[in-house]
Amino acid sequence: MTSDEDELLVTLTRMTLGYDQPQDRIRVDGLASGGTSIRMWITQRLVRRLIAHFVDAGYHMPPQGKVRIHSEINVEEEPVIYSSCDPEWLVQSIDITPRQDDIVFLFKGAADASKIIFCLPNASIGSWLVGFKRCFDVADWPIISLGSNVSSESELESITVH
Repeated sequence: MTSDEDELLVTLTRMTLGYDQPQDRIRVDGLASGGTSIRMWITQRLVRRLIAHFVDAGYHMPPQGKVRIHSEINVEEEPVIYSSCDPEWLVQSIDITPRQDDIVFLFKGAADASKIIFCLPNASIGSWLVGFKRCFDVADWPIISLGSNVSSESELESITVH
């Protein structure tokens, strides 16, 4: 990898989900490992495809009372604070790569845009799905069906969601 390619890949250490009414999109405010924030916009269509992939693999909402997620809709931890001078862009696709302890998400924009990587621990997947469901509830978008239990037998395959 050249130094130019290194500059295009940003690693997030934390993210906050939220719905933005004027944009009518889900926003993901991420904290980069260097301490700066980045805002990614994700369309309803892309989120539906992303969630469908997880539901098809057997992942569902955790039982009530077990939700821990960085989300402005239900803040239990400090949300990522986005500064208007920090970069923002529209996510066009997401590569999903499961590993033993986590799932790696590679968020991609336009062909020449930066790529953002985020590793979600397996134990947080259900809570992360609930965060998206809450965004759909606030947006008054049609319901996402997530079931009611997280399966320990879930098997997620590597895929790119467009």
